[in-house]
Amino acid sequence: MIARLIDTIELREMTNNDLQQVIAIEKRSYDFPWSDVVIKDCLVNKYDCYVAGNDNILGYMISKITNQDSHILNLTIDCEYRGLGIGSSFLDLMIKKCKLHRSEYIYLEVRINNSIARSLYQKFGFRSIGVRKNYYRNKTGREDAIVYRRNLLI
Repeated sequence: MIARLIDTIELREMTNNDLQQVIAIEKRSYDFPWSDVVIKDCLVNKYDCYVAGNDNILGYMISKITNQDSHILNLTIDCEYRGLGIGSSFLDLMIKKCKLHRSEYIYLEVRINNSIARSLYQKFGFRSIGVRKNYYRNKTGREDAIVYRRNLLI
C-alpha cells in the first residue's frame, strides 16, 4: 500500500514560530497579500489559526469561530501543494470545530473568478448568498467577491 501525502500532513494550531512561513506563503500566493501585521494580529488576538505541516508549512487557515456565526477569513495553500486535499482537510476541521462551538453558520468570501475555490466550497455545502461589489483589489482595479454560507443547523 502506498501512503497518500494528505494522510501524512498534520493540521495544528498556528504558533509564533510559523509566522514567517505563513507570511511567505501569503506573499507568494496573492498580488495583494495581507500585511505581516494583520497576520500577526490574528494570531495575537486569538483568532482560530491553523497550519498544515510540521517544520514545512504547506498552507494555513485563519478563521473566527463563535457560538453564533463563524467566518473563514483566509484559507491559503502554497502553490506547489494545491490539489492534494489540504483545503478539504481545513474545511473538515473548520466544520467540526464550529459544530463543537455550536455555531449556526460559517461564512466566507471568495473572488468571483476563483472557480477552483468556489467549487471546493460548494462541495462542502457552502451556498452563495450574495455579492460584495469591488471587494478585492486586483491588478486592474477591483473585483467582486461571492459571499458563501454553510448552514450547520441542518
